[in-house]
Amino acid sequence: FIKDMMDIMSTGRVDLTETIGDYFSANRFDDDFVYSFFLGNVVYFFGGLTTQEYLDFPLHIIAWMFVAGVKQGLDYSLYRTRNKTYMEKFVRELRGLGVEVKTGVNPELMSRSDDGVVVSIGEETIQADKMVLAMQPNHATDFLGDQMSLAEIVLRSFDTRIDTVVLHKDHESWISKASPNSIFHIRLPDGDRLPSRNKTVA
Repeated sequence: FIKDMMDIMSTGRVDLTETIGDYFSANRFDDDFVYSFFLGNVVYFFGGLTTQEYLDFPLHIIAWMFVAGVKQGLDYSLYRTRNKTYMEKFVRELRGLGVEVKTGVNPELMSRSDDGVVVSIGEETIQADKMVLAMQPNHATDFLGDQMSLAEIVLRSFDTRIDTVVLHKDHESWISKASPNSIFHIRLPDGDRLPSRNKTVA
């Protein structure tokens, strides 16, 4: 795979009609390679697409991205963070900029205009010129309700899912569980133990 990607770039071959999936099929790469090396080491940076959407990327684009990474000697270290720690720092930064942050509430949009929005939270009414919806697109459409307009077209176009990364230890059955429509499947190398909870990304 590495040699082929280097050859594609060195020869200047450009064919945007050939996908990385076409390449895998023509060269008989197995599912283990696709789900482990390709997803785990090549396109991980794009995060968030389905397996089939990754396979539909033009071969030349994948080759360019992969070879650029090899030539530049990118640092592939894994950085872990606790979600709580990250969010606490994020909130502090926002409040330092004068942003009011509300968490754990059930807001209701009362009105929306070019001048701003009016939101009710329980018995409290808040008026703001700008509001950021830190929620999934499908929940945003519910929140906006009859105040929807062009936003509905944009928000409803997102593919919403609750899948997360799935770690597989069983070599025999993991591929059958790795649906092309799932977000991310990783098979642990033989002999590796599942990480403890405190060593995973929160």
